[in-house]
Amino acid sequence: MRTLDGTNSAQVTEQINALNINVLYPPVITQLTSNGKNIDMIYSAIKTLRGDNINIVCTSDANPPATVLWRDQLIPSPTLNVTSVQYDAVWTCQASNSMTEYDGVASTSSVTKTVSVSVLYGPGVPIITYRILPNSDERWNVPNGLIRVVVGRTIMCMCSVDSFPASTYTWNTGHERSIQTIANVTRTTNTTYICTTRNFMDTSFKGSAVGSNSSSVNIDVLYGPASIALKYNNVTSIGHALPVIKGWSFTLLCSAISNPAPRYAWSGPVDQEGDVLIIRNVTNDTNRNVTCRAENTMVDSVGKRVIGTAQVAVLIELLYSPDVQRLQNQTVLLNTSFTVLCNLTDVGNPPASNFSWIRRDNQTVVGTGKTLTLNNIGLADEGEYQCNASNRMQSIGNEVVYGFSQSTFFINVGSIPETPQNVHVSQKGITELELQWIPGFNGGAEQTFQIIYKKINIESWTETHAPANNTRHTLSGLSAGTAYRCKMRAENIYGISPWTEDITVYTLLENDSQSSTLSAVGGAVGGVIGCIAIIAVAIGVYRYRFHDLALPTFCIWDNVRRSLQRKRRQCETYDNLDTDTYTIRYYDDIVREKRNLADTSSGSYETYDFGNVVQQRQANTYTTFPGVEMRELTGPPNDILQDSQALAKEEIASFSFEPKLIGEEEDYVNIKLSGL
Repeated sequence: MRTLDGTNSAQVTEQINALNINVLYPPVITQLTSNGKNIDMIYSAIKTLRGDNINIVCTSDANPPATVLWRDQLIPSPTLNVTSVQYDAVWTCQASNSMTEYDGVASTSSVTKTVSVSVLYGPGVPIITYRILPNSDERWNVPNGLIRVVVGRTIMCMCSVDSFPASTYTWNTGHERSIQTIANVTRTTNTTYICTTRNFMDTSFKGSAVGSNSSSVNIDVLYGPASIALKYNNVTSIGHALPVIKGWSFTLLCSAISNPAPRYAWSGPVDQEGDVLIIRNVTNDTNRNVTCRAENTMVDSVGKRVIGTAQVAVLIELLYSPDVQRLQNQTVLLNTSFTVLCNLTDVGNPPASNFSWIRRDNQTVVGTGKTLTLNNIGLADEGEYQCNASNRMQSIGNEVVYGFSQSTFFINVGSIPETPQNVHVSQKGITELELQWIPGFNGGAEQTFQIIYKKINIESWTETHAPANNTRHTLSGLSAGTAYRCKMRAENIYGISPWTEDITVYTLLENDSQSSTLSAVGGAVGGVIGCIAIIAVAIGVYRYRFHDLALPTFCIWDNVRRSLQRKRRQCETYDNLDTDTYTIRYYDDIVREKRNLADTSSGSYETYDFGNVVQQRQANTYTTFPGVEMRELTGPPNDILQDSQALAKEEIASFSFEPKLIGEEEDYVNIKLSGL
């Protein structure tokens, strides 16, 4: 700016205004893509295989941006998703926007683009239809892939299938048309025909594909009976005559080749149907002419019915032999006698003169004559037996033939079961005892086990049963610290075994349930019950026999009495000591070595081997002590029960006592010395 006087001013003023022009325009669909490939916008047509998944993205250009979606799609989206396309379809993409000009005028524009899809599919399973000439001009579907036709007929098979594009046809015979003709069918005609269809499909996105499928038809050629023949006992072919022994039973088999299988009818000695004729006990009055007639009915697939027949005849020549009556299986109790008679339904001609009884398993002769008697049946007598009867016949031509007949039966031997063996009763807790045993022979039948038990001071027994195949059973609900008697026996359908010997055992005391273990062992059959009650309270030096040892660390106790006096003694021999009302006599020397020679923890010495005293003792080993008697005891001495604490102070960690046990000469059982 200049002043009036022409001078310049330093003040300069400038102002700039900008105008933005926003050009609005309606949408234009610019691109269609599927799986990364563009779809021709001009033709907008695609080809795909049936079952393919379609994914097409529609893209547009507009200001403001358009909303793009595919019509008839549940969720509006510019992406069209079609799962497993099955049929031809037309899909439409729509793009829309709203434009508001500067003067406030608003307008809406929309544009669409359609895509058509052609679904290509290969051939399904071809359908084969047929005609049988000259009987029918009607075309029939093949039921279950099978066409029945009588020999001499002609079959015309037609193959068709649906596919896009259309398929070509080829038969396994090399014929390349949809129709296959099988003229003048015979028994040697090929019976399987396969029609194969194929087409070629060119898709828009996956390239070329080939579709193929096939169907087969089987020809069942029907023909009447041919080559009819007879066989004796299903083995030997028969001519015009059949020599058989009079009185024999035998079979004739009639056979013929046909399709479908023939029906057989016999006339002669027996009028009956079926391919097998059984002739029993032939006599002179029997009709000797036997005829077999074979017949079948052929019905083709269109219902045409044809009957075919053939027959054969034979003459029977008769001889005669005895016939033994069938014997029944027998069940015989052990140690009884058994008699069986070999009866004849026909004595034969001449009469049967020779009878024998055979043991089948070893083919030994066990008797002769018509009657077999077995005395004092044992288990070894169980088995299969056979009665044989025979006569001597001289046929035409002086050939000697022996007529023979037989019958077999089985002898089952049953008995009561044996008494259970090695019954063992052990403590499981303060209220439970467990029995274990070895089952004896079951007598040839399933056996169960009956167990009874009671407290020793009551009369009545409690009964329980152990199932078959069990070898142990638990008695529960018992009283603690109580003596029980128990025994058992086995039973089956033939009877009950004798009882085992009574076994007496104490349940655990409540305060000993964690450390004490008692057991009772009973032998069952002819058994010797060997049990002993040992109260082991021994510490000292055994000088009498082992005086040559350096240290006084071995002791022997004979007939121990420990009542109110608990004084520890070393290297002394206790003889003839009275234990109140419990008298123990004649104990041989029981020697215990130094405690550092073996594990002395509680319960570690179940029984001992008293051999050479200088060798180390092993737990759970057994031996027999000679020259020992022991009187029956009904319980442990009261003084020991009352003063177990005092025993513990004298280095006795625990003791075991088994009541009412009998120790026999040269038999000690279940000696327990623990914690010494």
